[in-house]
Amino acid sequence: MNDSEYNELRTASWRRRLAPAEEARVNSYLAAHPEVQNDWEDDLALTRQLQELPDAPVPSNFTSLVLKAIDAERVGQPELGAPKRGWQGWLSRFAPRTAFAALALSLAGTSLWKYEQIQTCKQVAAAVERFVKVTNLPGPEVFEDFDAIQQLQPVSFSTDNELLAALR
Repeated sequence: MNDSEYNELRTASWRRRLAPAEEARVNSYLAAHPEVQNDWEDDLALTRQLQELPDAPVPSNFTSLVLKAIDAERVGQPELGAPKRGWQGWLSRFAPRTAFAALALSLAGTSLWKYEQIQTCKQVAAAVERFVKVTNLPGPEVFEDFDAIQQLQPVSFSTDNELLAALR
């Protein structure tokens, strides 16, 4: 038996009498852990004493007394529809409006930031396009046959003269 099983049986002993098999498991646990023996005995003694106590007498008008106590507590509190005074009244009136305004401002700010990012990207793309036109760099069509050229077998030349002869 581990500690969690012991704690479960301990809690169960507060509510009911343990079965003989459960008592045997607890006794084997207590034999292995003598440091908790006193706590177990104290729990059993306290549980027995609490079970021997008589039930507390409840007056016949208990329900009406509870309802009167609840009504007495409500007298000191303002009603739900009554206007509030001070900072609580201000907070209850303006907090939802302020929250809505903050949400609207944050959405507008985020939208503006995103718009500026898109404009910056467009400007960079236009600048790159102008740069390519000015420098006369070849376009993407240069790479159309890249895979076919890549698959060609490499040719090895031992001297520069052979290279020049191959190029003529």
